[in-house]
Amino acid sequence: PSDRGFWFLSLRLAITLLLLGSGLIFLKPSEFSYSLLVVYGALGIVYFVYNISARYHSQEFLRSIIIAQLIFELLIEGLLVNHVGGSFSPFILFFIISIVVAALYFRLQGSILVATAAGLLYSLPVFFDLSFIYEGLIEPPRLAGMGISSDEAFYTVFLHLCLFYFFSFLSGYLAQNLFVTTRELSRLRLETSEILEQMRSGLLTVDAEKRIVYFNKAAGDILGLDPGNVRGRHILNVFGKGYREFQRRINMALDHKRAEDRWEISIDHPEGGTIPLGLSLSIIKDDEEKL
Repeated sequence: PSDRGFWFLSLRLAITLLLLGSGLIFLKPSEFSYSLLVVYGALGIVYFVYNISARYHSQEFLRSIIIAQLIFELLIEGLLVNHVGGSFSPFILFFIISIVVAALYFRLQGSILVATAAGLLYSLPVFFDLSFIYEGLIEPPRLAGMGISSDEAFYTVFLHLCLFYFFSFLSGYLAQNLFVTTRELSRLRLETSEILEQMRSGLLTVDAEKRIVYFNKAAGDILGLDPGNVRGRHILNVFGKGYREFQRRINMALDHKRAEDRWEISIDHPEGGTIPLGLSLSIIKDDEEKL
């Protein structure tokens, strides 16, 4: 994954482990809840490790794994909330983490779907006795024993559901915009790269540290250099004594931050001897007037 993706995965794992650790220390969960917390933590670690190595797998396989992961997480989150506090459980935050993850991978539709599933898993056991599904798996409603009226419980659940959908729409909207922007930038980058590679004129770009950023095929043919071997390298390490005038003109333009329109120079081509070369340089600055 990208650097941003790595930091998000690391932050998600850290938050999950922090919540799990604090829950184990301060809440003193039952044996069943303790087992759920351990399994949930293990899932978080597996999720982190698998996504770090995701480049070795196809996107379709990765999506299938993420869907399975989200399903298991939602089920465990529902059981944790049901067994530890119900509508007042601190583990409700786990639902929000799953919603954000769904938004990043499946955008708005995925986040809404996960928010809906989270809402059902969270709210149904609060109002309905679902303990008949499997004895001991789902706790019966305990509102009366907690001294909470049904109106108070309904309002609390309603606020949490609003929170689920708020995060669903917000993270889904941001993820959707990020996806569209990234796809458009990738398309433009591919189109621009294809145009530059098809040019008959040589083109190279150098950053403020005098490292070669771009070097098209025509530049390689003209200068007798392999584009793949020069990108990212300093011009002093690329252009030897046969390119002294070429290198000097580039240095002058970068040092003085200005360039003439065109020079006629000569270079010693590795295969063709001394050849004339027309050289045009341009200085490109950002919004802060930096190279």
